[in-house]
Amino acid sequence: MVSYQEAKRTMKETNKNRTHSPESIERLCQLTELFMKRLAKEVEKEMPKEVGRGSRVQRLHVEAAFGRIMSGEENE
Repeated sequence: MVSYQEAKRTMKETNKNRTHSPESIERLCQLTELFMKRLAKEVEKEMPKEVGRGSRVQRLHVEAAFGRIMSGEENE
């Protein structure tokens, strides 16, 4: 989901003088995809099971799920 070039650019932004092996960039792409899938599942855990009115995922749902993952609360 995250392109090789995007991952490489992001890594370079943190330290312009550092070099990165192709394998490290590829792994960053893989792990980013895994994190996005985990985040999507965490969002869905808190959503109503039915569809229709009131079931649209909003920004606050994504932010709350992200906060739970970052704080380790999603495992509780």
